[in-house]
Amino acid sequence: MHRVLLPWLVVVVACSGGGSSAELTSAPTTALATTTSSTTAEATTTSAATTTIASTTTATPEPPTEVAWTTQEAERHVANYLAALAAGAYEQAAWSAHGNGIQLDGQADDELPADYLRRQCAGEACVGPYEVVALGPGLVDPTTAQASSGVRVTHISTGEEKVFNIGTFEGQLVIDDLPPLVPSEPSPGLVESLFGSDMPVRVVAQRFNAFEIWKGGSGEWVTNWWADGAHDVEGDWAAVRHRGLSQVVQVRDPSVAVESECPELMSRNGQVLVLERCWADEWRMFDPDTGEETATPVPFKSLEDGETVYFIERARTVVQGLGDAEGNLTDLTTSIGIDLLGDDYAGLAALSVDGRSLAYVDHADPAALNHFWSPVVAVRDTSTGEELGRWTVDHPIGCIEFANSWLVVCEMGEDPSYMEPHQVALVAINTESGDLNRVVTRTRLFLP
Repeated sequence: MHRVLLPWLVVVVACSGGGSSAELTSAPTTALATTTSSTTAEATTTSAATTTIASTTTATPEPPTEVAWTTQEAERHVANYLAALAAGAYEQAAWSAHGNGIQLDGQADDELPADYLRRQCAGEACVGPYEVVALGPGLVDPTTAQASSGVRVTHISTGEEKVFNIGTFEGQLVIDDLPPLVPSEPSPGLVESLFGSDMPVRVVAQRFNAFEIWKGGSGEWVTNWWADGAHDVEGDWAAVRHRGLSQVVQVRDPSVAVESECPELMSRNGQVLVLERCWADEWRMFDPDTGEETATPVPFKSLEDGETVYFIERARTVVQGLGDAEGNLTDLTTSIGIDLLGDDYAGLAALSVDGRSLAYVDHADPAALNHFWSPVVAVRDTSTGEELGRWTVDHPIGCIEFANSWLVVCEMGEDPSYMEPHQVALVAINTESGDLNRVVTRTRLFLP
């Protein structure tokens, strides 16, 4: 397709190939074979004429290339865009083009971008499933100050493929292309693949400029231009980081936003609260609806040797403990003193929606890689301290979401030493039956 107004620069680098993903919309580069071509320069014996003229020309070093987004982020954005097309969420799929006044190739002058996508995708032509492989990161053109990258989209059953050129217009990321148009039978999406028909009461998936919200077994899409930066969702609020700005925004109304440094979302008897805990020597808690500050359930106190006071609150349950200099937890108890950790060494922790169970990543388990990365998650009863289950997934865990009987963890890349790990899969664990469902995806999912 041809885009209007976008100064595209197609960046082609060594690309990865590989099999289809479980979500059928994204394939992580970590699991793909990489083909690399190498050229060996032959030594030359040609003699050059000598000269007595001294050169005063100094080579100007090339400025470092600025990366606007990683290959993993490019795959996530395109996979989420394709998920919107597959779900018939054309308003959300078209938002980046519509919001920037871009007319798509083949779009009539009196036709909105969403209507154009609806027309092109008629007859289940955009349901996929697709494999998505980024051809490189998003690189900034120093001349135009705009970024772009290529992403290959392949219709899995037919092999038809298309290279998306995604890029920015005035700093805003735009996706305005169409995948191979192949009428196909719809396949289960991310949420259905993780939970089947036994879904949690509420599920929120982070999509491209949108949230996909499931409640009572049915899903809907809402436009939210902050969604790509969401890292926490509770109730109707999301904590986001976007273009260097940290804030909490309403999931269904992106125009309602409250600036907040380092926000963590908690709940108290159904009321969403924001904890600002940026530094070891202070914190504050407030209601995002009113801005009114409220008392924390645990008093703040300054500790020595890198230790910090820690707590999480959900429903009517408060779990408190001590954090160490490595960011892990050495002690976890309920407000009435029930031990929830024992000899374990916890990293991430999350309370279930009803507050009856606590899940945490255990770094003391023999399967842990080190103090910072572990593929082991444990669940304990907050009323007794009894361990209810322990599961080991394929890769280190980078996030935990906990409904009442469903626990979801993010699997991160295979190498635990990198500074910016990336998600490769989600694993849904039914804590009652012990069943595990794994989906290869870069999409973040929340259980508020």
